[in-house]
This record gives sequence, C-alpha cells and structure tokens, in this order.
Amino acid sequence: MKKRTIWRTVFLVLTAAAVGMELWGAADTDPDTVTWTELITAWVPQTVAIGAATLLGSWLVPHFVHAYQQRRRATPAITDRARQWLRADGKNRAWRTILQGIGAVILVPASDAGVQVVQHELLGMFRGQPFDVRRTAITAGVAAASAALMAYEAYIHRTKVDPSPAPSAAPPAPPPGVSPAGVAMAATPTIS
Repeated sequence: MKKRTIWRTVFLVLTAAAVGMELWGAADTDPDTVTWTELITAWVPQTVAIGAATLLGSWLVPHFVHAYQQRRRATPAITDRARQWLRADGKNRAWRTILQGIGAVILVPASDAGVQVVQHELLGMFRGQPFDVRRTAITAGVAAASAALMAYEAYIHRTKVDPSPAPSAAPPAPPPGVSPAGVAMAATPTIS
C-alpha cells in the first residue's frame, strides 16, 4: 500500500470521525456530550478564538481557489471534435443497449411464458389454471424499464462521465483526427 493511500485513508477517517462527533454533540441533549465550540469557549480567550477563526477563514478561500486551479491545469481540455465524437459514440452505445433491451424484452417474457406452459402441462396440480398473462406482462414491463434505463445510463456515462476526471471504464480509441488527450480521463493531479 502506498504512503499516499494510507495518509489519505487515515486523514479522511479522522476527519469524518471528528465532524461526526461534532454533529452528534450538537444534536445530543446530554450535558456530558461536549462539542469543540464548548471546549474552545471554555479554554480559549474570545479574542484569540475569533482571531484564529478569522485567519482560518481568510486562508481557506484562497487555499481552495489555488487547489482548483492546480486541478484544472492537470486536466486536459476536451476539444469540440472529441466532444462530438463522444456524443455520437454515446448515442451508438445507447442504441445498441436499446436493441439488446428489445431482445431482453422479447426473450425474458417468452421464457416466462414457456416456463408457465411447461409447468402447466407437466405438473398435474396446475390443470385447470389459466395461463397467467398478467405475470408475463409484468415481466415484459420490468425488462422494458431495465432496457430503457440501461440505454439512458450508457449515453450519460459516455457523454458525461468518460470526459470527466471521475474514475470510469476506459473508452475505446478515438477516430483518426481526434487527439487521444482530448477524450482521455484526466490523471489525478498531485497537488502539493
């Protein structure tokens, strides 16, 4: 495990624990639960606390502005041509997903109907029971809704997630004339 990964994990766990405890303490009515605010007001003079809070606040804004500028510099800009290619590829993937979904919408209910017929014919206890059209329709509806959702997700993933710095499955190579840097995911920048 890398030192950076260990540091980041410990830092985030401690921060989450401290913030969680502060929120818990603020919401808890038990007088034995003490918050940072209570500790600071009890042990630190008001002028020192207000001065430190002012310094922290005035440092925090430029600190975040600088960090975001560093991240923007490390993220390659996506060209219009690459963006058009990603949209076209997203539509293509969504269309393929729709076609696959149509196949699922046909095959899943057909399989359900086949299972019902086999059950009906092979097992004597089902004699006299009508074929359950409602069950097959519900199965078809669920398959259709899943197919539509998958198509939408495929399009959004390709057009929004792939060009962003968010972790994602690697997209295929771009067509000739489109720079690979134009569509590549940004590497996580090292900000010091």
